[in-house]
Amino acid sequence: MQIAVVGGGICSQDWAKKARLLGRMLAEEGHVVICGGLGGVMQAVCRVAEKLFF
Repeated sequence: MQIAVVGGGICSQDWAKKARLLGRMLAEEGHVVICGGLGGVMQAVCRVAEKLFF
Protein backbone atom coordinates (compact mmCIF):
# COMPACT_ATOMS: atom_id res chain seq x y z
CA MET A 1 0.00 0.00 0.00
CA GLN A 2 1.23 3.52 -0.71
CA ILE A 3 0.76 5.93 2.19
CA ALA A 4 1.27 9.69 1.92
CA VAL A 5 2.67 11.46 4.97
CA VAL A 6 2.41 15.23 5.18
CA GLY A 7 3.74 17.27 8.08
CA GLY A 8 5.52 20.43 9.05
CA GLY A 9 8.83 21.31 7.41
CA ILE A 10 10.13 22.21 10.86
CA CYS A 11 9.33 20.13 13.93
CA SER A 12 10.41 19.54 17.50
CA GLN A 13 12.61 16.63 18.51
CA ASP A 14 9.55 14.99 20.07
CA TRP A 15 7.61 15.12 16.80
CA ALA A 16 10.66 13.94 14.84
CA LYS A 17 10.90 10.92 17.15
CA LYS A 18 7.21 10.13 16.58
CA ALA A 19 7.66 10.54 12.82
CA ARG A 20 10.64 8.15 12.81
CA LEU A 21 8.56 5.59 14.68
CA LEU A 22 5.78 5.98 12.11
CA GLY A 23 8.26 5.53 9.25
CA ARG A 24 9.64 2.39 10.89
CA MET A 25 6.17 0.93 11.43
CA LEU A 26 5.10 1.61 7.85
CA ALA A 27 8.28 0.14 6.35
CA GLU A 28 8.18 -2.94 8.56
CA GLU A 29 4.67 -3.64 7.29
CA GLY A 30 5.89 -3.29 3.68
CA HIS A 31 4.12 -0.03 2.87
CA VAL A 32 5.58 2.56 0.49
CA VAL A 33 5.90 6.00 2.07
CA ILE A 34 5.19 8.99 -0.17
CA CYS A 35 6.22 12.42 1.07
CA GLY A 36 8.29 15.49 0.26
CA GLY A 37 11.08 14.53 2.63
CA LEU A 38 12.75 17.94 2.54
CA GLY A 39 12.62 18.63 6.25
CA GLY A 40 10.82 18.17 9.53
CA VAL A 41 8.21 15.46 9.88
CA MET A 42 8.40 14.28 6.27
CA GLN A 43 12.18 13.97 6.36
CA ALA A 44 12.10 11.97 9.60
CA VAL A 45 9.48 9.55 8.24
CA CYS A 46 11.14 8.97 4.90
CA ARG A 47 14.72 8.56 6.18
CA VAL A 48 13.80 5.71 8.50
CA ALA A 49 11.46 4.07 5.99
CA GLU A 50 14.09 4.32 3.27
CA LYS A 51 16.76 2.62 5.41
CA LEU A 52 14.44 -0.25 6.29
CA PHE A 53 12.82 -0.64 2.90
CA PHE A 54 15.90 -0.64 0.68
